[in-house]
Amino acid sequence: MTNVTSSPLTHVYKAGQTVPITVSFSEPVNVDTSGGTPTLALSNGATASYASGSGGVNLTFNYTVAGGDTNTTHLAYAATNSLALNGGTIRDIAGNNATLTLAAVGAAGSLDANTTITIDTVTPTVNSVTATNA
Repeated sequence: MTNVTSSPLTHVYKAGQTVPITVSFSEPVNVDTSGGTPTLALSNGATASYASGSGGVNLTFNYTVAGGDTNTTHLAYAATNSLALNGGTIRDIAGNNATLTLAAVGAAGSLDANTTITIDTVTPTVNSVTATNA
């Protein structure tokens, strides 16, 4: 991998919205999901699943924010080994398995170094009501 990012680069997502995460490779790769779907483990305990991009250098993984997901002010992937095949494959045109090791969290090329993604699943609630007499 050469880069992990998202578009827009800065955004606040709420429950029900989808966060597109792009993982870029140094050469075109093909994804085979017949045995399972590759995933990306995120720092808030959620998972993004492969969605598209086979045949190109950029693979898109989608994370749909669920109500109750852990709030975070700077979404990242969990670790350098967060990209998992789950029975699928990611290979170059010649059939070589792609290297799945990501940049260290916070390092150049990582999701959190490239973006500012906030997950906010807390709905606002009334915490006081006041009245004034005329």
